[in-house]
Amino acid sequence: VFLWFDIFCVNQHQTLKYPRDWWLITFKNAIEEMNHTVMVLAPWMNPIPLTRSWCIWELYCTIVTNSLFEVATSLQQREAFVFQIKHSPTAIINLMLSTIKTRNCEARSKDDQDRIQSIIETEVGFDQMDSLIFQKMREWVISVTHQAIKKQPYNSEKADNLKFILAQLYSGLGNYFRAGRLLHDILLKYLNEQKSPVRRILELISHLIHALGPQK
Repeated sequence: VFLWFDIFCVNQHQTLKYPRDWWLITFKNAIEEMNHTVMVLAPWMNPIPLTRSWCIWELYCTIVTNSLFEVATSLQQREAFVFQIKHSPTAIINLMLSTIKTRNCEARSKDDQDRIQSIIETEVGFDQMDSLIFQKMREWVISVTHQAIKKQPYNSEKADNLKFILAQLYSGLGNYFRAGRLLHDILLKYLNEQKSPVRRILELISHLIHALGPQK
C-alpha cells in the first residue's frame, strides 16, 4: 500500500514559485495517477476538510480526473450520523450540505488561498464546485445508510425504518425508481402482517405515489 501525503510532497512554503500550469497539470496529473483519494469526515455535520482550500483543491482534482473518492469517519461519527438521519433525514442532509461553501474556504497562507480560489473560479466556478461536492456527499450518505441496513437483522423493523429513510434519500436525488422499489418492498411486508399499523401503511402508500408520480 502506498500513501501520499501532500504536506510531504508539496512544499507549501514555496507555492507561489509554482507556475499556473503546475497547478492545472502537474498536481492534477499526480492525483489522476494515484486514482484514489480519501477524505476524513470530521465532524460529520460540518467537516473541517471542506473548509480548507488545499483540501477543496485536492477534491476538485479528484472529481475532474474521475478518480475514486472515499470518505473515512470514526465509528462514533458514523453512529452519530445514522442516529440523526433516523429522525429527520431530509432536514439533516440539507443542513449538512448547507455548510458547504467553497468560496469561503481558507488556507494558512493567504497567497495559497487566493491562488486556489482563482483557479477554481476560472476553471469551474464556485457554484459548480459546490454542486460537485454535494453530489459526492450525497453518495456518501447513501453508502452509510446501505451499510447501516446490512448490520440490522433481515426484515427487522430497524432495517425497514432505514430502508424507508434510504427511499427518501433516493427520492430527494430524483432516483424515483430505486425509491419506489424500496417502498414497494416495505409496503408488501406490512400488508402481509396482521399487526402492521394503518398509519404506517398509509404513509408508505403516500410516499410510493410520490416516488412513482414523476416517472409518468
